[in-house]
Formats: sequence, structure tokens, C-alpha cells
Amino acid sequence: MQRRSQASLEYLVVLAALFAFLAAFAPLVNSTRELAQYAVVVRTQESAFHRVVEACSQASVFGYSAASSREIILDADKTLFYYNESTATLSMSFVQGNRSKTLYAQTDYAVGVGSSQLRKGKYLASVVSTPSGIRLDFAPQPLK
Repeated sequence: MQRRSQASLEYLVVLAALFAFLAAFAPLVNSTRELAQYAVVVRTQESAFHRVVEACSQASVFGYSAASSREIILDADKTLFYYNESTATLSMSFVQGNRSKTLYAQTDYAVGVGSSQLRKGKYLASVVSTPSGIRLDFAPQPLK
């Protein structure tokens, strides 16, 4: 009887050691998962930004009253588009969890950005060439 109880006790000690080992790696697994999710968000945001810049460039090339639109998907919690006149730079900053990143694109034209702070979702980016530059607006779209 003592031999069986000793084997059961040894089995419990091995299980406790296994669970302690796994518990030590749980934070590492969680941070790796968060980092992978952030990398996916960054790629999606970069794609959306490049689509917007492409639409602005196209409208600029076609001249006054040219219009273009692109569907974009923003995966970040918060996204902000803005234009810096002194550096002629269109920028997109975004925040995902406790991380943030800003993307920049030099332009040869002024960009007026309307409704620039956006949440996660699908948007229609509308671009119109005006006498004072490019007008950029975002309209929320339903997700399918």
C-alpha cells in the first residue's frame, strides 16, 4: 500500500513541476502573440496608407476636379491622418494597444484632411483635386 501511495505522490510532484514549467512560459507566449497581432495590424495599416497616398497622387496628376476613391480597412484601435504644410508631408499615426507608429509620405501637393481621427473598421477614402490642393475625406462603410 505504501508503494502505491509513494508512486501517486511522485506522479503529483511530476505534474506540479510540469505545471510550474508551463506557468513560467505563459507570459512569454502571451507577449509573442501580442507582438504577432501588432505586426498584422502594422501591415494592414501600411497597406491602407499606401492606397490613400496612391489615390492622392492620382488625383494630383489628373488635375483640377479629378476624383478618386479607395476602400481601406483600418485594423488599429485609433488612426489619425494629418498633413504638415511646412514639410509637405501626409502622415498617418495609429495606436494599437500600448504601441503606436507613424507613417509618412512626402507630397508635391497640399492635402486637406477631413474627419481625420478614425476607429477600427472599413472606410471609403474619397479624394478630390481642388484649386488649393487635394481634399481627402473618409466615410465609414459596413463590414461584410
